[in-house]
Parts: sequence; structure tokens; C-alpha cells
Amino acid sequence: MNYIKHLINGVIAFSLMISLTNFDTTNSQLLVKENKRLKEELRNLSEQKATQSFLQDHAEVTIANTSNHTLNSKINGQNYQLKVSYPRNYAKSKKQFPVLYVTDAETNFGAVSYIVQRLIKDQLIPEILVVGIAYGTDYKSFYKQRSRDLTPIEMNQPRPKGTGYLWAII
Repeated sequence: MNYIKHLINGVIAFSLMISLTNFDTTNSQLLVKENKRLKEELRNLSEQKATQSFLQDHAEVTIANTSNHTLNSKINGQNYQLKVSYPRNYAKSKKQFPVLYVTDAETNFGAVSYIVQRLIKDQLIPEILVVGIAYGTDYKSFYKQRSRDLTPIEMNQPRPKGTGYLWAII
């Protein structure tokens, strides 16, 4: 939200600078171009906010034996939605369970949870926890964040901030 306010202030400031100051043609053209870029970025952010609001109001589906949690990463400040599917006897059990982590939980968690439940029921795998990691964001931002978190990097290269560090986050 603060980022949107910052962009709005930037758009207003550039508009005022263009109208109140006598710049030469080159500087004026640069300011007009930057103003257009900021307006476009503001429009994109407004669309993302509307999409997120819609998804928060309409995207909830309840799956038996599951819970939802939010994890705020101290590494990148990102809020992740964690979806956890428990074995049927989890609440009564004191044993530890293996964990299956599912990326792209926005689309994969329901199907993977169902498949795991069937495999457990048919005694083809032991009881496990399924933890889905989701972004809870719009389509465009989803792919940017997914790329940031899941793109591998070479170990001998310096790690750019925000790349390939999903396991450090969880």
C-alpha cells in the first residue's frame, strides 16, 4: 500500500515539475516518459490489488483435514500462504510424520492432497503431511515471485537478492 502511495506522489510530482518548470526539450521529454511509466505502473498495481481482493473474497475452498496458515519471510518480506493437509488420525497421534512440500499450491494442493489420501487409504504410502506453499497473488505477480524463489543459481556465483532461496524461507 505504501508503494502505491509512493507511486501516486511520484506521478503528481512529475506532473507538477513538467507544468511549473521551463525545462529544455530533452529534459521535458524524459519527464513525460517517466510520468507515463509511473502511470502505467500505478495502473498495473491497481489491477493487481483488485485481483487480490477478488481472490481473497472468492478463492476459498475447504478440504477436509486441512488448515491454512500465513508465513512471513524475514528474508524477502513476502507473505506465503501455507496449506497443510493432515492424516486422519493426526490430532490423536503423537508420532512424527514425513512431509511432502507442494509448490504452486494455488493450483496443485487440492489434487496432490487427494492423491496422497488415496495412496494412504490403499496403504501404498505411509501417512504423511502435505504442505502447500502459495503466494496468494495475481497471475502476473505469481510468475515473478515463483521465478524469484525457484530459479536455481550456480553455487559458486554470488546470490542475487531474492533468487532461488525457497528452502531458506521455509
